[in-house]
Amino acid sequence: MLTRSRFLALALIAALCPNAALAQDDPFSILAPRTEEAVETEAAPELTPPAGAFLQRDAYLAARGDSVGQVLVLQWRIERAGLDGTNASVDQAEIGIGPDFVYNQTEDDRTITDFSTGRSLNVSEAGVRNSAIAAHVHRQMNTFTQFTRNGTLEEIRGPGGATFERFWIEAALGVRASEVDILGDTTPDGSWLLRRRPDTPPIVRITPGETGTDRDAAHFASWLRHHAPIHPDALSYFAELGHIPDRFSFIVFSPSSPDGRRETWILESATVSGAAFPWPWGAASAPVGAYGLPDADMASLVSLGLTAAAQGLERDSNSWVDAANALETVGDPAGAYLVLLQAGHHEGACTQGSDLAVCSRLNRSIVSALGNREMEALVTAASAGLSDPEATLEALRPHLDRGDDAAAAANLLAAQVAAILERRGDAIDLSPQALFLASAQADPAAPMTYWHAGRYAAANNDLETAWMLFDIARSLPAPTARTAMIETAAIENRLRAIAPSYFGADLQH
Repeated sequence: MLTRSRFLALALIAALCPNAALAQDDPFSILAPRTEEAVETEAAPELTPPAGAFLQRDAYLAARGDSVGQVLVLQWRIERAGLDGTNASVDQAEIGIGPDFVYNQTEDDRTITDFSTGRSLNVSEAGVRNSAIAAHVHRQMNTFTQFTRNGTLEEIRGPGGATFERFWIEAALGVRASEVDILGDTTPDGSWLLRRRPDTPPIVRITPGETGTDRDAAHFASWLRHHAPIHPDALSYFAELGHIPDRFSFIVFSPSSPDGRRETWILESATVSGAAFPWPWGAASAPVGAYGLPDADMASLVSLGLTAAAQGLERDSNSWVDAANALETVGDPAGAYLVLLQAGHHEGACTQGSDLAVCSRLNRSIVSALGNREMEALVTAASAGLSDPEATLEALRPHLDRGDDAAAAANLLAAQVAAILERRGDAIDLSPQALFLASAQADPAAPMTYWHAGRYAAANNDLETAWMLFDIARSLPAPTARTAMIETAAIENRLRAIAPSYFGADLQH
């Protein structure tokens, strides 16, 4: 049995910092939490809600600041062939370059890279799929880490036994371990040749042109990072051209082209027109099912969150104490305590000396738990979390199916502890995904539910789901959304530092 002083010390830690014990050794954290001051003094995105998948066309345009401007429309002929001239093919591509976006149009769909919002939009019959550029870069970074052992391998063995220099993996993924020397020279006709070494054939050949502006050239270079396997240190030359090239070619070595291939892009025409942002009139945001998320429970969680964000679902900050008092009155002190913990997932952690009513009421709930064995076990479990996850789950089990705010808190805590046990390899009968979903079903407006679920998804390499959940956590109108903004900005800072050309960084930030 805990002594009175030890019990109060542990419990007050939980009151001052919800999930403090879990934060000591979080096995599914992407990055260590950053302070607001650290994030805001770096070259970070503004701490504002994202223009996420919950926005329909008009709301998205309002978020980005829609305006009519000039769009440079380029028609390209793309020739591909093996280095020996075999397996030749020809494609056409339409690329439109606007003031702060680039789109490419095919017969079936349109993809818009929106540097203004940091979003990638895919317009098709399914609707408009809206994803964070950071999600794609995060995927590329994880793939790079996996194949190169954090950039330590100089050679990578691909499927079928083919071996590639790390340079070609960096070219494919747009992520590099360190700066690579690219040697540049020119031909008598003014073409630029980029080589890796003086005695090797060029890997990139560029014929400069006079189409467009330096801004168009920089946007085009960033768009190429998304769509062409050109090494980042070679790609920087495209931004320095000052205009769109008339022609360029590059060499690719990859698992699908182990003997190498050459792509040649030839500019066939360029026209300038006035046009608005190319989200078509009447095209609706795509439903969650169009994103192909791999886990059904997490997809349902995303769907709940997108609805809550679209509605601006918000809880009355003054209602938590009344709800706790009502539960206390009917003899449910455990429910009252959990409701006050759930308040922290909206309002944020109580700080020493806080005069918030919910904080003083939580302290009273903790003190009154002394002498009540069930309450002591619950409060101790919420305080100890990571140090005794099995006991924590057992203390929370009676509250998982309540369906109220107390259940929301219990399920969120249980989800995090279950994730710890799962990562440890322990056999458990509870699914973290199902617990996160149950928490949101009981209280869909809590940012921290989506934030913690997103970290769990990211730790399991489900990055597309993770970033949709991060978007939701940052967008709900509750104080803890700012916590999600700060920590997500820290992740984006790291991704921008590793692969800046994906974001159009030199132009937008």
